[in-house]
Amino acid sequence: MGGYSKHRFVVSGPYTVGSRVVLPPNEARHAYQVLRLRPGDTVGLIDGNGHACTGILEHDSVYIQALVPNAEPCVCVTLFQGIPKGDKMDSIVQKCVELGVFEIQPVVFSRCITQETRTARWQRIAIEAAKQCGRARIPQIKESIPFDVLLDLLPCVEQTYVCWEYAEAGGFKTMPRTAGLVIGPEGGITAEEFFSLTNAGTQPLSLGPRILRTETAGPTALAIALFAWGELGCRP
Repeated sequence: MGGYSKHRFVVSGPYTVGSRVVLPPNEARHAYQVLRLRPGDTVGLIDGNGHACTGILEHDSVYIQALVPNAEPCVCVTLFQGIPKGDKMDSIVQKCVELGVFEIQPVVFSRCITQETRTARWQRIAIEAAKQCGRARIPQIKESIPFDVLLDLLPCVEQTYVCWEYAEAGGFKTMPRTAGLVIGPEGGITAEEFFSLTNAGTQPLSLGPRILRTETAGPTALAIALFAWGELGCRP
């Protein structure tokens, strides 16, 4: 079996034990010039679509020693995140990818202070976060949508929850195949938006008696949900 490596690179898969795959030029430069790795070092590979392996670095290629079991959650959770100002979305993307989010859908709510989107930047952050935490699948960061389009998307998700500071405490239902978490921007979700969401079948969810910042609420809700469904190593 191949040894563990904290250094992972994105290379097209799937992989076959005993074969060799060539590192893309950008990943080869990162391996040798940034990380200062050498031929013979153990590295990990992910293809971004659910396949992973470990192998031995051989100049511009990797000799595959062992396949790595899929560590993806069984529940595909989409984070519907109100676009925050500044670089707060960077942290939201990074932490939620580490936790196991399936994809992130930025949403323009009425109280969004900014509508600026940096999809390409957020996708790069998602790639690096997936490599760092050992995920074989790279979550997609989608182009932003207005609130009314969000309402149209809700029927595509089996269970969706809206986190609102005035919601009564609620729990997660039996583990679904797909789930959604709706998080507002800094200004929060308006009462009108909240009732539109619940009328569309979204379940209200409280994250406790303390009001969380938007960059805290998303990762917190995701962690609670995955824990409740037994996807963070144990069941409550």
